[in-house]
Amino acid sequence: MSNLDGRCAYYTESEEILSLMVRLLDVKPEDRVFEPSAGEGAIADAVLSVAQPSEFILSEIDEPSAALLRSKFQDRCTVLYGDTLLSPQVDALKGKIDKVIGNPPYGAWQTPEKRQILRNKFPDSYVKESYSLFIERCITLLKPGGRLVFIVPDTFLYLNRHRHLREFLFARCCIEDVYLFPSKFFPGLKFVYSGLCIINLKKGRNNEMLCRVHSGFKEVTDLGCSSESVTQISQSDLLFPEKLSFYANVPTLGEEASVVTGICTGDNKRFIFSEPEEGCVPLAKGAGSKPYSYGIDRFWIRWDEEALHYYKTDKKARFQNRTFYFREGIGMPMVKSKKVRAFYMKD
Repeated sequence: MSNLDGRCAYYTESEEILSLMVRLLDVKPEDRVFEPSAGEGAIADAVLSVAQPSEFILSEIDEPSAALLRSKFQDRCTVLYGDTLLSPQVDALKGKIDKVIGNPPYGAWQTPEKRQILRNKFPDSYVKESYSLFIERCITLLKPGGRLVFIVPDTFLYLNRHRHLREFLFARCCIEDVYLFPSKFFPGLKFVYSGLCIINLKKGRNNEMLCRVHSGFKEVTDLGCSSESVTQISQSDLLFPEKLSFYANVPTLGEEASVVTGICTGDNKRFIFSEPEEGCVPLAKGAGSKPYSYGIDRFWIRWDEEALHYYKTDKKARFQNRTFYFREGIGMPMVKSKKVRAFYMKD
């Protein structure tokens, strides 16, 4: 596992994972194969151990890793040094690749300048998540009928931010297999927020073909067996994660933390102030001016005996969930917004 300058490039040498991916790719001697973010060449090694494609092109953004790949594979692979998402050399491969296999970066941090460049190139995509951009980019490299096999987080199947990617896949591809398994199967990696999956797709629509969702794996060695649970779903169902049986297994915020609403005074003009007054305590109200932080205290609420009696007895007031007052937690305004305005609060 390696994290190169925030690129979140995690490399696996799991024999079970690599063996499954290579089997699904089904490389033929006449194939032109591409691998983005090739790292130290573990996936390329696995492919070349069972097949000899006509051309194998590796792309790598890290210069020392690219040099290592050239030395390791010499005349067996062509190594491109640069950013797969933006490289003109990769642009030249559009529509010319038969097979793509890879383990793209997950959650790689991008500078604001880089994000803007990516927004220009992928205008409808969620550019803060790198792996989804790699999926979209590499599909454009495939010939009609070409195949892509990736290992990625499973969040693209259900998060709303990845709806465009699901629509992109539905419009251009036929997803034949999705293998769902815990991130702990990947040596050195364990996500709290999601699992991992291997996605096997073919470029070109086939509305009649069902997608096979493989799940229920207990150990990584199970990936090479046929003991998993297999659910067949229509291609169009991938657009609506709430229809999918495996979507029900995704943890909700309420399962990870207590989610409650705060106090309602019933008369904000009487009890809430923008400046501290005697008998008042700080109040987190609305959203902070900066993402994820509330900043200086901007509101104060009366907390004397008279005010507390009013909150507890007035019909318009709600002195609710009082055991959560003055505790460490995350606050979030209830006003609808395109962006999450959650912030950390303490005391």
